[in-house]
Parts: sequence; structure tokens; C-alpha cells
Amino acid sequence: MRTIEKRQEMKPIEMKLARRLGGVGEYYFSKKLREIDRMRASGRQIINLGIGSPDRPPHPDVIGTLAAEAAKPGNHGYQPYKGAAVLREAFYIVQQGIADAATVDDVMKYSLGRRWNLVGPLASIDLGGLDVFYNISTYLFDDMDNGTGPSPLLAEKVREGNLGAKTGQGFFSWQGEDGKRIIESRNKALLRALKDDAADAAAAQA
Repeated sequence: MRTIEKRQEMKPIEMKLARRLGGVGEYYFSKKLREIDRMRASGRQIINLGIGSPDRPPHPDVIGTLAAEAAKPGNHGYQPYKGAAVLREAFYIVQQGIADAATVDDVMKYSLGRRWNLVGPLASIDLGGLDVFYNISTYLFDDMDNGTGPSPLLAEKVREGNLGAKTGQGFFSWQGEDGKRIIESRNKALLRALKDDAADAAAAQA
């Protein structure tokens, strides 16, 4: 006698993506590199100016300055500070006078911040293409700070008693109506995001 085992049919589970993912697209340079590859495959000659003019040497004054700075013993060490990688780099950029605090914050808010808020840094790299970020890392990381101690800029502000919103002054002034408006706007945006997350979770379970 044959025994036939009756198994319950498994029904597929429908999962709804968060609404915020609708605004996530493929990384621009990932698409652009594919376009360039197609153009080269068709026989067109492409000059890559993405990282400057690699076929021309720097101006003699630039070479002279680089040589003079390389000869200084103090320029061959890491900056004495560490921390979260993004914060460490932000401190370094402001300390070196590359950009002010407001510009650094704007760049983060309107570029990495928007993407990472939606899918996180590693998923963002997946969407952009690991090959793209690998190529970027071959030259970009050499110019980034990788110190191993507290930021001198941060230490200076702490010594001066400028501790941020709690004292009314940090990298920015938090005094008066402007400071209150920024804090209230930040809090409202966070609450909206939390409510959206809760609504998405409830919809996924429905």
C-alpha cells in the first residue's frame, strides 16, 4: 500500500516596499560608465576627463610646491584624531579650510545623507555598482583623513566651552529664533519619518 503525504500548499507572501524607495534610482556614474563603454564598443574615441587631464603634466609651479611640501618632515604623518569616519572627514575638511561647516553639512544633506537615509551605505553602493566604488577608492582614499586621535578642531571648541546646542554655540549658533526653528524642523521631520515607517510596517502585515 502506498502512503501519499498531503502537504499544505504554501501561498506566496506579498511584501510592500517602503514608499521612500520610490525615489531611489541607479547611481548616475554607473549609467554613464555603461554609456561610455557602448560608445567605445561602437568605435568612437572617448577622452576621460573625470579626474582631470591625465595626459598632461601639472604646471611647474604645482610640481615645485608639491616637492617643497614633501621635503618637510612634519607632512609625513597622520592627523592625531579619529572617530566615526564621516565625522572625522568633516572635521578635517573644516580644519584644513577646504570648506566651512555649513557647506560640509549641505553636501551631506543633499547627497550621501539622502541616499543613506533610504537604504544605508552598503545598499547604496550596491545600487551604484561595486565596480564604480572600487575604482573611486583606488584614488580617493589616499586624500582622506585617517588619523588616530581626537580632532584638534573638536578639542578646541570643547576647551572654549562651545558644546553645541546645549551652550548655544558649536560649529553653528543655536541662539535665538533661528536656532529654535532648525531644531523644531529637525524634530518634525524625524517624527514624520517614524510615522511613515510605522505605516509601511502596518501595511506590510495587512
